[in-house]
Amino acid sequence: MVSLLSMKPVIRAMGLLAGTQAIAHPVRTALTFLGVALGVAAPVAIELANREVLHSFQRTVVEVAGAATLEIAANEEGLNEDAIRVVRAHPDVIFALPILSRTARDMASREVVTVLGTDLMQAADAKPIDWGESDARTFQSVSQDDAVLLGRRLANEWGVGEGGLRRLALGSRVLTVKIGGVVQATSGFESVWERMVIMDIAAAQEWFESVGRLDRIDVVTNPHADVRAVQRQLESQLPYGTIVRRPVQRGEQVEAMVAAFRINLLMLSAVGLLVGGFLVYNTLSFSVAQRRRDIGILRAIGLSTRGVAAVFLCEGLGYGVIGGATGSALGILLSHSLMGVVERNISDLYISMSEVPALWPTLSQVAPVVSAGMLGGVALSLLGAWNPSREASRTHIVAALAPGGYELARIPRLRRWWWSGIGLIGCAVVLACLPPRGAVPVFGYLSVLCLLLGLSALAPALIGWLETARQWSRSHRPDRDAAVSLAGLAAAAAGRAPHRNGVTMSSLLVGLAITVGVVVMIGSFRHTVEVWIDQTVVADFIVTPTGWLKTGEEPHGGRTLPRRWADRLADLAGVAGVDTYRSLNIELAGRPRTLVARDLGLHAEHSRYLFLEGDSWQVLRRTVDDRGVVISEILADATRLTVGQELILATPAGPRPFRVQGIFLDYATDGGKVVMDRSVFREYWGDDRATVIPVYAAQGTDLGRLERDIRTRLQEEVNGVDGFAVLPNAELRREILAIFDRTFGLTYVLEAMAVMIAMFGIVNTLLTAALERRRELATLQALGASQAQVTGLLVWEAAYVGALGGTLGALGGVGLAAVLVWVINKQSFGWTIPLAVPPGVLVVAFLCAVGLACAAAYWPARWIARQPVLDGLRYE
Repeated sequence: MVSLLSMKPVIRAMGLLAGTQAIAHPVRTALTFLGVALGVAAPVAIELANREVLHSFQRTVVEVAGAATLEIAANEEGLNEDAIRVVRAHPDVIFALPILSRTARDMASREVVTVLGTDLMQAADAKPIDWGESDARTFQSVSQDDAVLLGRRLANEWGVGEGGLRRLALGSRVLTVKIGGVVQATSGFESVWERMVIMDIAAAQEWFESVGRLDRIDVVTNPHADVRAVQRQLESQLPYGTIVRRPVQRGEQVEAMVAAFRINLLMLSAVGLLVGGFLVYNTLSFSVAQRRRDIGILRAIGLSTRGVAAVFLCEGLGYGVIGGATGSALGILLSHSLMGVVERNISDLYISMSEVPALWPTLSQVAPVVSAGMLGGVALSLLGAWNPSREASRTHIVAALAPGGYELARIPRLRRWWWSGIGLIGCAVVLACLPPRGAVPVFGYLSVLCLLLGLSALAPALIGWLETARQWSRSHRPDRDAAVSLAGLAAAAAGRAPHRNGVTMSSLLVGLAITVGVVVMIGSFRHTVEVWIDQTVVADFIVTPTGWLKTGEEPHGGRTLPRRWADRLADLAGVAGVDTYRSLNIELAGRPRTLVARDLGLHAEHSRYLFLEGDSWQVLRRTVDDRGVVISEILADATRLTVGQELILATPAGPRPFRVQGIFLDYATDGGKVVMDRSVFREYWGDDRATVIPVYAAQGTDLGRLERDIRTRLQEEVNGVDGFAVLPNAELRREILAIFDRTFGLTYVLEAMAVMIAMFGIVNTLLTAALERRRELATLQALGASQAQVTGLLVWEAAYVGALGGTLGALGGVGLAAVLVWVINKQSFGWTIPLAVPPGVLVVAFLCAVGLACAAAYWPARWIARQPVLDGLRYE
């Protein structure tokens, strides 16, 4: 009892030591809390946005499927409608619903909408739609009169109701349709059904020139039947290549496709959290240095070394808890704003998600992400507080009364930091050479972490060694002692506190290295894409279906152009060649891939593929002669195929082998691409349509006149309907690069947040350093230094530290870019990208580091310089 009573003043002193500093220095405390909060907010917002977009897509899949337990499709070329007889004959199938989905343009609003053709009588029982007053008689009249049912929200936007008329551009025709009824979702919430035009399947097949074809069949099985057994039986009974799957598998497949995109985005967003950890380290390191005397007094009255360490660990825990909670709340708010950006990126890169409703995340979705964000903030805060707490616990009671003794005593230990930095960078190199785990570049991310930590460890060693070199130089050149400048005094002041300024450098160089690395990576990628466009996309004009480039208007049923259009365009004066580019979505090696058919002979004459080996013209000619295929690098890596081996493709006539004649670089698809000559495709797939029609102009042709001739000729084919677009090469290039820039726009935002947190760290560091040296600076003023000279001294010191941090950050950024390009990007997406490091980027990064450091130091320096000299001399 006596011991506890005697320790009561000590415990009270511990509480005062842990709490008074936050109150005494509100600016520093606020900056630290804000840095941790922003570090937590970025990954929380990104993960919530990703999850909500994918969950919304899953909800859409389930909503469209309705009561269906199985979905039958045959890739993009569609199903022969005879398959529905086979499905309906299965004893465990209650009913099978034929589906044909296409797009149409409303002539009044110019809006592109989805038109769904189905069996209306069965759809009334299978789909989650409130058909209103529609009954069997209404459905029959809709089928007979070629009328349509309109989704409630679409009807409200268009201002039409039952009995109204609407002009729709369907394929190459404009038809006036009658609104037979208005439908809405049974859930009462916004649904994809409320923005659809629904019609009878037979009329839809006729209108869209798809008689005898279906996009898919939705199957409802007996509730007591084994769905997997029915799935296997239907697969054996239907033609080869037919896909029988559970509806939820579509969402799972999309989530697997975008997994690498999600992880990379999440890792980039976590950079701010790492910088926030440095900020906590920064704050507590200065807190320890500033409270040496208080720590010594507490040790003298009985506080143990563990008790001292606990004080600072608790302070770090407070930063993590409060900053994590604030950041989580901010992340929830940001996630709703980022959903549109993430959705657009996924739509540009993977799959159209234009029908996904943007909803606020539910509590069950928020809880695990927020918990992980707060845990990350607390963990990194405690990690940042670990070393300062250890340093505080090692405080010697007597030495604590000697200001500056600790920094001077620790200079010989800088060698340990040097070898730690070299060791961590060596680990980064070794980790970068290891293969991915489960298609995730785990070791690549660890390599980045080791590289950043290694550079941070080198920061205090570099400052200390430069100070040693400066002192050695002065001892061997005594004549230079007479010339004392502010820059020299600033360098000396920085060298006397290598650990303190090393923390500032670490915060700066981490943010700068990440920024330089990402900028170099994106620049290298963009340059590669531009070269790829120059070599591959060389047709002077591309004829496309309307809305082909607009992801939100992408045709749902694989809208194509007829072959006769190419023949008609080939007769125009000034046309050197017309290609028919056909693109299909296929499944290969368990993932969606792209099958392309085109005139490879014509393509070889006018443009080229970037093959890993061999000349483009020779490889393409050999492919035509041998009736083989060329594949993209991504697909070659996924299937482990090399030139000369056979690739098995599922054709409507069964599996067929095609010999691989070449492997080329491609940046248009994530899953990979197979390219064959259109004559081979026509033979095995029986499809002579085109997705787009590239047109090559003869040399010397007036391109403006030729574009007008193309439009005039095609207007004759579509009877004036706006069913196509003619894109000049320059417009197509701009659109491709615009998609590229949109994809990385979010990356720039995340890196800007990391740099902002680093700026908080610089301001925090320099403000605290100025307070710590207030007595020293007041002494200089008492000896005759002006306010401008004191301000200049602190700014020069910041510039010195900023220059060193900028140098390490720029060099580290180059190493980081190498890991991002050669390891993480390659293992995540399979793309080979040459690394290009513009010297201007490094120069700008260095100048920005110096400029940011000076700007951050100016206001604290000016404030300190204006404080009364007497107050400064009394400052403890």
